[in-house]
Amino acid sequence: MLAIAVEFLHGTFRGDPDGTANTGGLLRGEWPPAPARLFAALVAADGTRQACRLTDGSELAWLERLPPPTIHASTRCHHQQLENRFVVKHGGNASKAVHQEYVGRTGVLTRPGVRVAPSDPRVVYLWRDLEPPHQDILRGLRLRAARVGYLGASDSPARVSVRTQMPPLTANAF
Repeated sequence: MLAIAVEFLHGTFRGDPDGTANTGGLLRGEWPPAPARLFAALVAADGTRQACRLTDGSELAWLERLPPPTIHASTRCHHQQLENRFVVKHGGNASKAVHQEYVGRTGVLTRPGVRVAPSDPRVVYLWRDLEPPHQDILRGLRLRAARVGYLGASDSPARVSVRTQMPPLTANAF
């Protein structure tokens, strides 16, 4: 058995399910997070090919060949459409304007989409009948998981762990 457990540290998740969040018309957020988001976070945690620093990348090659996992996630969620807000504009040269405390920065309007607050902030991606073929694959997955800082948008910090047994779940949350 292979289980990858994700715990959202703020109790919320924000991800754009279909590319419409920037239009301001998104009413429901993505829940549960797609397995592709998990894979992308694992790639970002240590890179690929020559960019890998802690692993050789064989764990990613093995993981991407697996069938889709079973996803265990809370079915009770609150979808909160976020209001437009101004944030610091990144890039370019310093300006003469001031954005709050950021001297020399300007603000830009952002429409961040929908934040999902599940009744239980944990998600488990489960491959019940599969196990890593050897310990190097399991070790590589665990190293990558330990380096994941968020899943989805950067304001969705997460703790990710790789297990060979199903983690305990709250019965009333799923």
